[in-house]
Amino acid sequence: MLRKLLIFTLLIVLGNVTMAQNMRKFLKVKVAEASMSAGFGLYDNPVWGLGPNIHYMIGVGRNEQKFKIGLGIREFSYFAKDREYETSNEDYLALLKNGTDSVFVKKMQSNLLNGYIALRYKIKRGIDFGANIDVGGITFGGSKSGNFHSYELTLTRPQKVNLKPYGYNLNLFGMNGSWGSAFSEVYFQFRAGNIMSYRVSFNMFANEIESTSFVTGNGYRFSNNGYMVLGSLVWNIRHHQTQWDQTNFYKKARVR
Repeated sequence: MLRKLLIFTLLIVLGNVTMAQNMRKFLKVKVAEASMSAGFGLYDNPVWGLGPNIHYMIGVGRNEQKFKIGLGIREFSYFAKDREYETSNEDYLALLKNGTDSVFVKKMQSNLLNGYIALRYKIKRGIDFGANIDVGGITFGGSKSGNFHSYELTLTRPQKVNLKPYGYNLNLFGMNGSWGSAFSEVYFQFRAGNIMSYRVSFNMFANEIESTSFVTGNGYRFSNNGYMVLGSLVWNIRHHQTQWDQTNFYKKARVR
């Protein structure tokens, strides 16, 4: 009898735990979106880019969960003309007393595939403010030629160097000035229905390139920052579930 009572009690406890976990899972605000972005900017010379991204976020807190956090992945192609890429290694920068050396590139294209952290805050119904910050990934693209200019070395003519996008991205500070390519943005997003939204964002694109041969007094890596304003079309991937969640959120919250 005691054994049957113990088994019956255990089944009730497990059932309640499972129900509570499912209820908490249901009550979490969930956001899954895919978007396509395109942008243009002026930073000395024009820069532009485009690419898709997708992310998944969950709400934080117990009530309305206005704040959301999640992870995403993006592909972005960056184009620039007439850019000066400066020495990015901090050890070499400390030795350049007369000015930062640079490599002039007529045309540059970098294609990145990065993972990012997604943050968002709900201002009011249909209007959100957010930020997407790259963590790391890879960059790929074709090789280019450039002209090396030096404040330290006496060159009778610009030194030709062969360049390519630096392959590995890691958006951490204190990495000796080398990070690869990192994309970060802040944005406002406006909902246009259950499925579609549009986003207006300001972003910084840090782009690093690598010389195929050692450049005296500068090492291998050179970097440049580009600033752009982007417009994005956003699709709510889980729009069927979203409407149900919003309708039942406050009703079900009391059960928790």
